[in-house]
Amino acid sequence: MISITEGEDIIQAIMRFSQLAEIAHHIPGRVRLKFSPMVVQELKKVDPKRIAEKFPGILNVRVNQLALTSVVEYDPEIIEPEIWEDLVSLRYKPERSDYIAGRLRTLWQLNINAERR
Repeated sequence: MISITEGEDIIQAIMRFSQLAEIAHHIPGRVRLKFSPMVVQELKKVDPKRIAEKFPGILNVRVNQLALTSVVEYDPEIIEPEIWEDLVSLRYKPERSDYIAGRLRTLWQLNINAERR
């Protein structure tokens, strides 16, 4: 069973990763992120595949550590495409982090509720 505590860990990891990223290319359902070199430290703490397996709407994550890029395939019916812009804007607008974390928590809660049915 998926727990809220596990969800909070994953949400915090997504928030940390996003502050190190810029969007290189985005179409609904697929986003390519370019990361700063500091992402290497985060990759030692969190496995992006774990996030992909657990977070609702994320279908696949591919990471190229040499190029410092990641491609995230997601379901745009579950994850609004605009959330990616919001996530990467956290670097410049940290005051929005509570709002964005709340949006991610809502998605997580939907996943928990669906699992209980």
